Amino acid sequence: MNEIPLFIDKNRISESKSREGGSFFQKLNRPRQQQLDLLFEIAGGIAASGSDFFYSLIESLARYVNVDRAWVAENISSSRPALRTLAVYIDGQEAENFEYSILDTAAQNAFNNPGIYLCPADVQHRFPGDSILRCCDASGYAAISLVGSGGEVLGLLAIASRHSLGNTRLLATLLRIFATRAVGELQKRKADHALRASEARLKLIFDHAPEAYLLLTPDGKVLEANQSAERLTGYTRAEMVGRDAPMAGILPEEDIRGEVSRLPAAGGFTIRHRNGRRVTAEIQSQIVPVNGTQVILLCARDVASLNTVH
Repeated sequence: MNEIPLFIDKNRISESKSREGGSFFQKLNRPRQQQLDLLFEIAGGIAASGSDFFYSLIESLARYVNVDRAWVAENISSSRPALRTLAVYIDGQEAENFEYSILDTAAQNAFNNPGIYLCPADVQHRFPGDSILRCCDASGYAAISLVGSGGEVLGLLAIASRHSLGNTRLLATLLRIFATRAVGELQKRKADHALRASEARLKLIFDHAPEAYLLLTPDGKVLEANQSAERLTGYTRAEMVGRDAPMAGILPEEDIRGEVSRLPAAGGFTIRHRNGRRVTAEIQSQIVPVNGTQVILLCARDVASLNTVH
């Protein structure tokens, strides 16, 4: 793992003048490996995943370092630096999320120069225009950029305190560990969103394809059907899905058996329309894996409509 840069503001105070953070930092007054073991144990106790993860993360962070405010935010803009919080902790309670521009704020230091920015005291004097710090009545402030595996800045993890911050090196270590957990969850969310978007696009293509598509089990049960399949058969998707195609009268059973025996194949196929007429269709079929199960994909075109087009 690459070392995360640590930037400590020039108004750094001596630790002897700052608030120590109670028993947590006393526990950290032990050999380095024991410190790290303790910190990883703490971070590992955070909610594993899901909607409560980010609040659990910042609540644990705030309580262990004894600060009044903590938040985690995601990057929401590529054109202008802006963040949207995913969870906010204020005085022991969960607070409402918000969006904010990071221009001319303390957050900009960690965001534009990926690493940890730590201002132990008098942070409002350093950033008089930072409305977030003003609302927090902050004296001490620390933030770490959340950098993805590709080097992109995904967001920010920040804490603020009405008092000065001490034990800056230990605080930096803790921020790194909690940031690692946050990055993992953000990347998982990003991957999940990308997967859902991809699935939505594929479903759109499937639903509106000009050819009729049917997904069948090897024994002929309909798993999925698109709009063209509805028009070709006269049955709605709801009427087809979950039923055996032969029993529903959509596909003659002898054709299903024959199609399975010669997959992958292309050729003629008989479909029985809901109104009773038999439709001769040009069929292409293939066995495809869906969620680890082999299914039959049928692509059908009405031969009569093809002849009309030609």
